[in-house]
Amino acid sequence: MFSHVVHPLIEIIWLYDEEAPSEKRRRDIVRLANLLDGDDSIDEQQVIEMLTAELRHVPPRAVELIRKANTRLTRRSALALDPIIANLRDAKLASVEEMERIVGETKYLKRVLTPRWFEQLRAIIGTWDPEKPFELSTHTAFMGYFTDATCYGCQYLQTLEDAFVRLAPYGSIKQKLREIAGPSAGYISTAFEMLVLRPFAASDCIEEYEPSLPAGGRGEARVSLSGQRLYIEARAKMDEDREDGSFDPAEMGVKLFRKLQEKYAAQYAGVDSPLIVFFSLGASVLQDIEVEAVIAEVLKDKMAKPLTAVAFCDFYQPHKMWLWRNRRATHRLSPDAVKTLYEFFPIRRFRKTGLIIAD
Repeated sequence: MFSHVVHPLIEIIWLYDEEAPSEKRRRDIVRLANLLDGDDSIDEQQVIEMLTAELRHVPPRAVELIRKANTRLTRRSALALDPIIANLRDAKLASVEEMERIVGETKYLKRVLTPRWFEQLRAIIGTWDPEKPFELSTHTAFMGYFTDATCYGCQYLQTLEDAFVRLAPYGSIKQKLREIAGPSAGYISTAFEMLVLRPFAASDCIEEYEPSLPAGGRGEARVSLSGQRLYIEARAKMDEDREDGSFDPAEMGVKLFRKLQEKYAAQYAGVDSPLIVFFSLGASVLQDIEVEAVIAEVLKDKMAKPLTAVAFCDFYQPHKMWLWRNRRATHRLSPDAVKTLYEFFPIRRFRKTGLIIAD
């Protein structure tokens, strides 16, 4: 948690979980109310300053927690919530300002992330209720920028722009650009595809962008990797809620397997080269046991021979990957191709838990 002693107020707010059982939330609210009752020198401005100094921002959950603690105060006046809410909105608006500055320096992203797009985003933030999750069904590119520090060290937009720059010589990217400015489903799938293809384009490995396939339609790319021709496909899964927080690995395994099967058994049926599917799982999937459940389904499927390998990715902004190779595939990857994949991406070999697939 913290490597040093922090003020109890910081600890309470930092650890408060809006989705925790009601009794746990009640204890946290009472603890904060008692703390504030015992020190009436703490006002809303000091709360902002303390949180910003320690956490570098005010967590949105602070609004709900302080509002509920206010109702339990007996020896002092309530903290005003308006300055805290204004601080939260101002912080997001400052991020919008910085994002717009970065986009303005690009060649491609600024064609779709326009001044009007940013004004719409500011209007959304202006009406946001901090006691509710900040979610964007549209303008999702802002969330990619806002949360990118973990994955790309605050260089996400620059990396995405570079992908468009490198792929533009291979074919039209107009539709892909439009999807970056659009709703979540199109944005996530397109951003993931561009981030996957970028290393291949950067190394001049792409033979054909969106190649025609034997079964009809088009794929993502046909590449030459260390002298071996193969197909690359990217598939991103949208996150989803789990009822009651419960899960059934086998059930999720079947659901993910069907999405994967659509690629190798239908879209890529009849290909004469290895097929690697990059599969973004999203935060709602357990990256060990449920991935193993997917693999178990693939191993049972007699139509899975076109599938050479799957690179399971933790997120659509991938920074962790696990490579699983189908030993029953018709076409296998050469050792040199595998080595190059490990050089291109932060890939590790997938290791079974043994809970689904016996060793």
